[in-house]
Amino acid sequence: MFCSKCGNEIPAGSSLCSKCGKVLSDSSVEKVEYITCPECRGRGQWQEVCPFCGGAGWIECLCAQYYPEGIECGTCGGTRRNPCPSYDLNTCNVCEGTGKLTESELAIYRETKAKAEEERIRKEEEKKRREAEEAIKREEERKRKEREKKLREIEEQKRRDEEVKRLAAADAEQRRRTAIQENRHKTGKCIMCGKDIGLWDKISGRTQHTSCQVYKDI
Repeated sequence: MFCSKCGNEIPAGSSLCSKCGKVLSDSSVEKVEYITCPECRGRGQWQEVCPFCGGAGWIECLCAQYYPEGIECGTCGGTRRNPCPSYDLNTCNVCEGTGKLTESELAIYRETKAKAEEERIRKEEEKKRREAEEAIKREEERKRKEREKKLREIEEQKRRDEEVKRLAAADAEQRRRTAIQENRHKTGKCIMCGKDIGLWDKISGRTQHTSCQVYKDI
């Protein structure tokens, strides 16, 4: 029950409000129906029993194991027990451990949960959208690198082909010059300029004029 003047919760059987002092009557007391908390299902706790304290709300202090009786511990003050650190964490934060809600509290809970679900869905959709965009970017980057790789391979192959052609042309030119020079040598001519070599050069065993240092085609 709640006071109609200040809204304070009033224990059953009370004749006046402990907060504002209003004398209560049947008309001044607002009867409220409670609904089982849907989050903890009326237990008031997230788990049926706290795994640390078993629902007692306290755990044994270490001084009970290591200190003899009569010595006051600075942690527990001689009580030999401390509040369970997980008890409050295990308490349902929707009903605050009561296990029940009013209709207005239930409406607020449902609205809050619906908004949280909408936010979760929005974040998931945003995450999927970002992942899809990143996947598209990665695919585009992969294709771009493949294109660049193919272009480099084509350019490299083109350079290799040009180098092979150049070497082949140089080799053919060298063979042609060698054949011409051999023919000039057989006919007694200068292998460089193709003109008749002098008698003295022939006697000396020379194959070219002393002044000829560069090959010339006739």
